Amino acid sequence: MNLLLLTVFSLLTSSLWAASCCVSNTSIPNLMILPSDWQQTFSVSQSRVIGDVDDKGKSTFRNKDNKEITQAARMDLAYGWNFRYQTGVSVKYQNKSREFAGNEDQDSGWSDVGLSHAFAPKMFDRLWVFQTVNIPTAKSVYDAQSSMAVDAQGSGTYFTGLGFFKINNYKQGDLTFGSEVHRSFGRTIKAGGSETSLDSFWGGSASFGGGWVPWKSKARLGFVMTPRMEGPKTGQHNGDEIKGKQSLVWDSVVNATYSFDSQYAAGISYLDQTLVGPVSNTLLVRSFSFLFQSRF
Repeated sequence: MNLLLLTVFSLLTSSLWAASCCVSNTSIPNLMILPSDWQQTFSVSQSRVIGDVDDKGKSTFRNKDNKEITQAARMDLAYGWNFRYQTGVSVKYQNKSREFAGNEDQDSGWSDVGLSHAFAPKMFDRLWVFQTVNIPTAKSVYDAQSSMAVDAQGSGTYFTGLGFFKINNYKQGDLTFGSEVHRSFGRTIKAGGSETSLDSFWGGSASFGGGWVPWKSKARLGFVMTPRMEGPKTGQHNGDEIKGKQSLVWDSVVNATYSFDSQYAAGISYLDQTLVGPVSNTLLVRSFSFLFQSRF
């Protein structure tokens, strides 16, 4: 079954300037790997922050009085100009709730807008090269007004990424490989009488996984491992220096999908960032997602 469903969902925003932040809508574009003019992928998800990791790799898991949950609905739309070239756009609406030491707060809003385009070179079989762009249309931790930063729905910076995705199909399954590198551009954000200037930084990820199609059915069981690294976030806040550390986290994903026919498919996915390491300077998250995809 030649079907790729999204396995990396960007679900949360860090509450610290120097910590890992992963709110991009453009980690992996909504690739069309089957012939069609349009493809739309709608997903809903819920994620919970399980713990925090410092820059030395020491993990602290949260108790029942320290909760952070994000519920999101995301739409990815892709258009194929021809068999080898496609473009896409991604939007996401989410609700974030935070509870700490008896205090609670929540907020809903749109996240950043993601753009992408991908090309399949003739000299390679079932390989796509893609570029992504993140447009910071939402508030971020740098201009959030809430004391718990629940109104921070975006990354706060423009960035662009370049990567590839490869799939090898076999009689009863497939193997997938991919990688991307991105650069966030410096930006000055003014809000509420304060000013934050951010320096540019680099980041990247790699993914490897596979899937099994049992008994030549329309179902697929799959897994993906994705280590993700973000460079140090530095800058100034009201004249005070911001000095962050490099962050590293591993996404472990298992999913199950079912193709009703050549046009419609659905899937469920579970992501866990507590299973594989090393990790540093990041939040640890677990999430469940449901996805529906249509092509026409």
